[in-house]
Amino acid sequence: MIKLSNREIWGYACGNLSQNMIYLMVSIYLLYFYTDILRIPAAVASVLFLVMRIFDALNDPLMGYLADHTNTRWGKFRPYILFGSIPLIIITVLLFTVPPFGETGKIVWAYVTYLLYGIIFTVVLIPYFALPASMTQNPDERSRISSANVILSTISALIVSAAVTPLVSLFDSEQIGFPIVTFGFGIMAIIGFYICFRSSKERVTQKIDGTLRFRDVFPLIAKNGPLIIVSLGYIFYSIMYTIRMAAVAYYTKYYMNNEDLTTVLLVLAVLGSLVGTVFAVPLQKKYGKRNAYIIGAAIGAISCFGMYFVSGENTIAVFILAVISQMGMAFPLVITWSMAPDTVDYSEWKTGIRAEGTMFGSFSFVQKLASAIAGSLSAAILAATGYVPNGVQTSQALNGISSMMSTIPAICCVLCIICIYFYRLDSVKMEKILTDLSNRKSTSGSN
Repeated sequence: MIKLSNREIWGYACGNLSQNMIYLMVSIYLLYFYTDILRIPAAVASVLFLVMRIFDALNDPLMGYLADHTNTRWGKFRPYILFGSIPLIIITVLLFTVPPFGETGKIVWAYVTYLLYGIIFTVVLIPYFALPASMTQNPDERSRISSANVILSTISALIVSAAVTPLVSLFDSEQIGFPIVTFGFGIMAIIGFYICFRSSKERVTQKIDGTLRFRDVFPLIAKNGPLIIVSLGYIFYSIMYTIRMAAVAYYTKYYMNNEDLTTVLLVLAVLGSLVGTVFAVPLQKKYGKRNAYIIGAAIGAISCFGMYFVSGENTIAVFILAVISQMGMAFPLVITWSMAPDTVDYSEWKTGIRAEGTMFGSFSFVQKLASAIAGSLSAAILAATGYVPNGVQTSQALNGISSMMSTIPAICCVLCIICIYFYRLDSVKMEKILTDLSNRKSTSGSN
């Protein structure tokens, strides 16, 4: 099998740096922007996140289907990355813009901009994450791609975590600062997407004819047991990640009584993720993908649960547990994106149909569904516990904020372990699958 060059692997990963900068801006700051700057009630924001993200998730299988049936001189997936990046940045800036409307007008604005953001992000994201399955079938090369992806993703998280709050504070108000800072990150993202487009190459292809109709997509997915298992694990990982990221700004501002610690906590967490990423690849080679995943999720569960018993005034303990938990939770993220392309090969082996876009569209569907649940749950917890924007919080509200950083993520890590325990595509199984696929193509080519 072809060994990918470092240029191609890291060039492809630049796309993840780009998409993650945009994703993190939305995941970390949008709920805060809605409640404290746009001044939308938390309960309204809860419904918005749930409705819009479910609608967004429903688009993913359709986008995967469209990508699989795309045929251009640039390939099936790369054109969407190139031509979708600029519209994505424009709508993201509008997402963080306060219009000159009353409360009702602002709510409508939030719904419309978030709807458009979700659609355009899907157009770019599904082809991007489907691309590695067509770059190589080598499981080790896919692990290299996944590792590079997470490393650059972590670097983008470091940039967003360290830079957003200080940069926004340079302006007269957060209302002015957020759209300008978002635009700056957007320019960086466009460059990264272009590097990804130029560097990557689609090698593993199978032309899909009219026999694969859209109504066949869901039965095809239903036959892919490993994909379903990985997707279930990713649901709980995404819930954990989304809730935790949404809680950081509230946790430092109200639970730790020092909003200046937001950047510090985020940077330390990102550094923990970076360390975890470095260890994830050698551990999955030594113990296998499933076992390494379980080890990391267990570390995350124990350390997250421990945070619940730590006072916000105990800054050092909070920082230590945040770093350890992020180290552990980096394992499932790295390994998930290494497992996902393997499920494409499994599907082709079992059904004879290779549909990367369809598989990753379904994968993204469950991730966004989880994000919808988590985003809505985060806002609902704030509303249910009596959170008051920019005010003194009750003990009930503080307990809710603390749970979003500790017990809820811990429970999600345990559920990840339960799901992934049933994953059976180990190295021996994958070697057999790839050998069989190679033999089939050789036989087909000789006839």
